[in-house]
Amino acid sequence: MTSQQILSELKNLSAPERMLIAEEALHLTRNEISGTKGNKKNELVVAAESLLSDYANDAELTSFTSLDGEEFRA
Repeated sequence: MTSQQILSELKNLSAPERMLIAEEALHLTRNEISGTKGNKKNELVVAAESLLSDYANDAELTSFTSLDGEEFRA
């Protein structure tokens, strides 16, 4: 069914039925967006874990962390 057909059929429904459909569509969209964010987070976790041994074993990658306690002035 196309979006145009769906919109046309909505006119045949009562207001409460249309509200129910709108709420469900919003719920599905929110879940889809949340899932996308979750996937991105999982990708970042995998990338960070794959670099963990590099950062643990290569002092050059973490040399500037010795400055973490220093006050910074621009």
